[in-house]
Amino acid sequence: MAKEGSLTTDAILLTASKIIGNILTLVSAMLLARIRTLEENGIYFELLLVINLATVIFMLGLPNSINYFLARAETKEDKNRFLSLYYTFSTILAIALGITLVVLTPIWIRYFSDPNLAQFIFFLLIFPWAKIIIASAGNVLIVLGKSKTLIKYSISNSLTVLLIIFYVWITNSSFMTYMILYVIVEGLYALAVYMLASKYTGRLHWNIDKNLIKSVLVFSIPLGLASVVGTMNIEIDKLMIGHLLTTEDLAIYSVASKELPLTIVASSLTAVLMPKMVRLFKQQQNEEAVAIWRDVTTISFAVMAFFGIGMAVFSTDAITMLYSAKYAPGAAVFAIYSLELLLRCTYFGIVLNTTGKTKLVFYSAVGTLCLNTIMNIAFYKIMGVVGPALATLLSGLIMGTLQLVFSSRLINVKFSEIFPWKNMALTVLVNLALGVAFHFVHKILLPGNIQAVVLAVVWAVVYCLIMMRPAKYYWKKLKSV
Repeated sequence: MAKEGSLTTDAILLTASKIIGNILTLVSAMLLARIRTLEENGIYFELLLVINLATVIFMLGLPNSINYFLARAETKEDKNRFLSLYYTFSTILAIALGITLVVLTPIWIRYFSDPNLAQFIFFLLIFPWAKIIIASAGNVLIVLGKSKTLIKYSISNSLTVLLIIFYVWITNSSFMTYMILYVIVEGLYALAVYMLASKYTGRLHWNIDKNLIKSVLVFSIPLGLASVVGTMNIEIDKLMIGHLLTTEDLAIYSVASKELPLTIVASSLTAVLMPKMVRLFKQQQNEEAVAIWRDVTTISFAVMAFFGIGMAVFSTDAITMLYSAKYAPGAAVFAIYSLELLLRCTYFGIVLNTTGKTKLVFYSAVGTLCLNTIMNIAFYKIMGVVGPALATLLSGLIMGTLQLVFSSRLINVKFSEIFPWKNMALTVLVNLALGVAFHFVHKILLPGNIQAVVLAVVWAVVYCLIMMRPAKYYWKKLKSV
């Protein structure tokens, strides 16, 4: 496989590009929230909800096959054969998905009680195909060793979407104009993926190899089922809000629950950690593997706890500064989702994954989805709009705990020793103490958005001074691994 640089260089470049891409995406979301009305943003989120759920169901886990089958292909001809089949099959499925979504438009209109969706049939028809093809670019280019090409592609895509938003803003164009331009741009970038695949493996051709399709589906469908469950777990609260409340309410809830680009720290550490843990578990060095995981989690949790608790304390100011005052009613939901960042400090199923017990990950996800659905309904009736957000937080906590219980039994490590409980508790206590102090100062002495930013910076400085010594200790331990 062609390589454009060393493993560490590519890893650093890809991480940097993810950070840049996440920032550009956040800026785009911030601008859209400001220049479009609540109703328009609500329509956009309704369309995305339908497309996201339908895509993960229709695609049968097919995107997961790229890393496995393309990586195993030894010759350029083998790579071309697989990619030709992949893009033939995924394009057919994507077109079928778009047509199905258009045919079922009356159902979406009734579900969301929003007749305006009928105006955006073109989006339901074209965007799923563009989304599916663009999503494959990352896996394909990484396997082919074209990380620099992927970085250019991803950043240019994010920049182009941002430029469209600026154009619509400056020209005071309609929401319909934005949606048309957005679909055109994403369609062009989807076409670019076909051209890139042809450039690096040879011209793609129509390929329906029944035996290869069977092999791909046998591999991908179980992972696809897991993806369906995971996506449902993420979207179930928005589905409930979209059905029970207004389009404007869905816009506020969706913006308030939008994931901020802060999990890159945990995901990067986990990506580096997994191969090491696989080797250690294979060598029966269970305690050593868990020890490394604890140290990585300690560092990651220190970062996520600061941002999670900090954003929750300053939730009203944060959502107002990020998305404008019209989203301030979603501050409580924003605070709850900020606290969920604490659960994103690591991948709780990493032991189950690296030891090959992925069925347990799937079973825990299914159980969590059932529990999340029940709690969504119950909590909404008790607490209103914040109920589904709290249900999502609690179900995530329960799933993580279940996976830790399964993991501790699987590798014969005590539950009390599988996670850095003491370090995490101390980190939470430090942030809670600082949070209470700064909340009091902000509300009583220094109210206002600018003051909140200043106080957050002071909080960060104080926190860094407190955590610097233990952070250096654990980082030094990891460098020696």
